Amino acid sequence: MRVLLVLLFAGVSLTADGVLPKAFGDDAKPADSSPHPVFTDEQRTHWSFQPPTRAPLPTVKDTSWPRQPIDNFVLATLDAHRFHPAPPADRTTLLRRVTFGLTGLPPSRRDIESFLADDSPEAFARVVDRLLASHHYGEQWARHWLDVVRYADSLGGTANFPFANAYRYRDYVIRAFNKDKPFDRFVLELVAGDLLPAGDAEVEADRMTGPGALLLGPYILNDKVDAAADQIGMLTRALIGMDISCSRCHDHPFEPLTTGDFYALAGIFTSTESKRFERDLVLPGGDKIRVLSVKEGKVENLKVHLRGDPKTLGDTVSRRFPVILAGRSQPKLNDKQSGRLELARWLTRGDHPLTARVIANRIWQRHFGVGLVTDPDNFGVSAVAGPSNHQLLDWLALHLVDRGWSLKALHRTIVLSATYQQSSSTAAVSASNPQSSTRDPRTTDPMNHLLWRQNRRRLEAEEIRDSLLFVSGQLDLTMGGSLLARLGLGNAAELKKNNRLQLVVNHFGNILQRSIYRPVIRTELHMAELLQAFDFPGRDEATGQRQASTNAPQALLLMNGPFVLDQARHSAEDLLADQRLDDRARVQQLYLQSLGRAARSDEVTAAIEFITSWNRGLPNTTGAKDRRTMAWQSLCQAMFMLNEFVYVD
Repeated sequence: MRVLLVLLFAGVSLTADGVLPKAFGDDAKPADSSPHPVFTDEQRTHWSFQPPTRAPLPTVKDTSWPRQPIDNFVLATLDAHRFHPAPPADRTTLLRRVTFGLTGLPPSRRDIESFLADDSPEAFARVVDRLLASHHYGEQWARHWLDVVRYADSLGGTANFPFANAYRYRDYVIRAFNKDKPFDRFVLELVAGDLLPAGDAEVEADRMTGPGALLLGPYILNDKVDAAADQIGMLTRALIGMDISCSRCHDHPFEPLTTGDFYALAGIFTSTESKRFERDLVLPGGDKIRVLSVKEGKVENLKVHLRGDPKTLGDTVSRRFPVILAGRSQPKLNDKQSGRLELARWLTRGDHPLTARVIANRIWQRHFGVGLVTDPDNFGVSAVAGPSNHQLLDWLALHLVDRGWSLKALHRTIVLSATYQQSSSTAAVSASNPQSSTRDPRTTDPMNHLLWRQNRRRLEAEEIRDSLLFVSGQLDLTMGGSLLARLGLGNAAELKKNNRLQLVVNHFGNILQRSIYRPVIRTELHMAELLQAFDFPGRDEATGQRQASTNAPQALLLMNGPFVLDQARHSAEDLLADQRLDDRARVQQLYLQSLGRAARSDEVTAAIEFITSWNRGLPNTTGAKDRRTMAWQSLCQAMFMLNEFVYVD
């Protein structure tokens, strides 16, 4: 689609059938349906098409700095550039960073006080273990995964039919992450769960729900090749960092991916029944539910659609995997099955060149703001740059596989590293190492590619909303559920008719659970005003990395938004309700809850002066109690507007 838009803007017209003229199709670059395409040496030897290799840990000058093997790779690179790493972050900054990173919520006042009171060497490790064991961990990291599989609760478009049972897949992902389901098993269930061996009720629920992501695209009700293209695009971007659906109409212009590769994979998915297919399941507790799922269909090999035109057919392509990754001599797929099970097993091989690297990079990206491969969705030849530290990326991928594909083990290794625990302050670097023999990384590596400090990041939309509810005491910690189900809106309930969309809007704002539990209604994302303002992605395509914009509407929303004002009022009422506190103690509590740190004495004084001045400015017709509440509400709102509230250092 992106290529098509570029051509249209360049003045290229479509034919009457809506396809590209021959000059831009198979005559310009013939579609290669052969299982033996010709690749250049550069393509064949590209780093990401080779299995990860195990390099020895690099030697470093300061052997006291590394806490994890990760640190040896980072410090060796810094040594080579004569850089010095930043000093460690202070304890409150580190606690706020890791708590948001692993759970998407700020640390509570009790968490802060407990951590600061624990001066043992294992204090931070205990915090990490507690956060990984929290059910909030699954809610945070499922949210990232739902971006990648373009999760939504409706089809979008003019009719915008609901996916009434999509939330079952969402809850399955949260549950899988909380249980630390091995990632290879998670991928097997995603691609071919229905074809895995049967088990107990829990196994059955997971393996039948896992493929639900295949049915959540905006084109699932289109013709079978459209639906297959959407499924291939999602799966290949999510799992191997390459979009093979781009070779549907022609050989990929930049990657060693042929039209034959696309139709070979498409045959696997057109041999699968997936249009609104649902299964009835019995949960371990005995409850009966219905989930989106798939089943085997009529097995077929597809003919190439020349230039994407279904009326102009080329050679038949046997179902197989991309040649550049799986080789020219591949075992023939089972004639009686789609091939999804073989695909799933191939993707989860320990020596697969991409699967472990891609998910390891996604996790690294979330902890550092940028991946070792900058674009988490593009590991191909066309990527802007290769990995900033190739040996480190391979170490992470192999470490993941060695640990039984445990994502929690990978998280733990990363956040316990000295690299992760560095300060994000640029000023701290020069202050910690004034020696003339060390180069200043602020001028030679201003983008911090070599990780001489931690990166500061803005909270994502859901983290901001959830934090406001958490600080105000209004967050509903109930897990699961569906607004569409509560409103009785099934798959056939076209949202644009009979005032159904307005019904959803009327109830949408009353959901005080974490943001992941609110429905994502395609083409109607504006109903989530705060989320949209802070770059919640459209869910028509996979999103591996969100934008982090800074604009006036964001500031205005924090200043005037009804939701923000309500949370400021609730926060003020909670502070004033505790009669054991004086105003200075209330300010300290507000700082701990909002910013994760104690207020300095000058900040306390300024806050008290602000409240006093605000009180005086209110009309005498307002009761004293109301004036006091309004003054504290204004202070709470001012805290919510601080950069320090919406950024993590």
